[in-house]
This record gives sequence, structure tokens and C-alpha cells, in this order.
Amino acid sequence: MPHMTEQELIQKLEKIEHLIAGATSDDERGAAKNARDRMRTKLQKAQQETTEQAIEYRFSMNDMWTRKLFTALLRSYGISPY
Repeated sequence: MPHMTEQELIQKLEKIEHLIAGATSDDERGAAKNARDRMRTKLQKAQQETTEQAIEYRFSMNDMWTRKLFTALLRSYGISPY
């Protein structure tokens, strides 16, 4: 099977979710859930492949107030300082 894009995987996952919801037997539901799990695994792998490598920066601040303000600013943008 050719490599699917992340969007294609999401669309296929949505179709499988509809199959699970409309399943009339436990066997159908079980097969659809297995397919969903496989699709989720593929989607996670695709997302990991597209994730950019983290860039690390180092900042030195002598003033505690400046450091707290800078940390709050980073967190407001979703960046986790350490």
C-alpha cells in the first residue's frame, strides 16, 4: 500500500469510526476496532515523522523578576521552559 498522507489517514479513521457505530454484530464491531487501532498506529507514526526536531536555546537573566516574566511569556505561547 502506498504511503498515505496524514489527512488521508484521518479520513480513513473517520470512516472506520462510522463502521464501528453502525456495526450490527460483535464480530463486525471487533474487526472495525482492530482496523481503527491499526489506523491510529499509522497516524501516530505519520505525525512523528512530520514533527520537527526541537531547537534548544539558552538565555541568561540575572534579575529574578525578568526571569519570571520571561517564563510566563514562554508558557503563554505554549513553550515549556526548563
